[in-house]
Amino acid sequence: MSSEQISALAVDIGGTKMAFATLKGDDLAVHDRFSTPQDPEDAAGLIVQAARKQGNIAAIGIGAPGPLDAEKGVFLTPPNLPGWQGYPLAAGIEAELGLPVRLENDANLGALGEAVYGSGRGMKSIFYLTISTGIGSGLIIDGTIHSGRNGMAGELWAFQPSHFNGGADGPTIMDLSSGPGLLRRARQRLASGRESALGEENLDMKGLLRAALDGDAVAVETLEEGRDAIAAMLVAVIEIAAPDAVVLGGGLCGDVRWYVEPVCHRIRSWVKIPLLAQTPVRRARLWDDAVLYGAGVLAGISS
Repeated sequence: MSSEQISALAVDIGGTKMAFATLKGDDLAVHDRFSTPQDPEDAAGLIVQAARKQGNIAAIGIGAPGPLDAEKGVFLTPPNLPGWQGYPLAAGIEAELGLPVRLENDANLGALGEAVYGSGRGMKSIFYLTISTGIGSGLIIDGTIHSGRNGMAGELWAFQPSHFNGGADGPTIMDLSSGPGLLRRARQRLASGRESALGEENLDMKGLLRAALDGDAVAVETLEEGRDAIAAMLVAVIEIAAPDAVVLGGGLCGDVRWYVEPVCHRIRSWVKIPLLAQTPVRRARLWDDAVLYGAGVLAGISS
């Protein structure tokens, strides 16, 4: 890398929004945000335009919803990006700009960003879990994403806690613990005739938390079910991988009362190996910028 080519272009592609930033050392500068185009060719054009606008770009890192083939830089069948199936995003941008381009699952890049610049900084390994409208996770070991077989490591949204006890198929972690999942479970309880201060028509996440803090039985039961599922999964992760820390991010971890503190308490109690029971459980630090930081690291720019 020449002395003039000192920055990485970091791109975060979401289902509705795209964000662009440059990363130089520890300094992340967010430059532009756009609506995500329906046509991936248009998205590629925006990335090329951003790289040329910034200049002095050494490499490009891109985070996006999976599933995708990170090694080939190709989207597979991303449900949040209909019409992008099979699109070779990295190769097209590389051909246009003559720069190395890396594409990676956004949850993995959120994990990488937190590991290098956020709550996991200075640690050899972290497990990152993001909980919001969806569930995503990533395992970082020695500053590297653990991708697993076919790049599918960390797809824990599909985990079914009922299988722990040898039960039949049941709700997934996504069903039980994500924002939409919590609201759906609460509505199911209300529809069964349970008494509650919650209103089925105007139910939202803030109202659910307020009701739980006030002791509403439906709200408490719904949240406790979601917390139990997350904690059970993390107990397994801790006892299998023994990360130096667990980092919880996403919209439902902004207020530590939602998940961070209750899950930490469960881990302390449920993990029966004393050294592992003390695994730090931390709230994420980088929030909306985690994927951008991770994309910058992926592109080869680090402090």
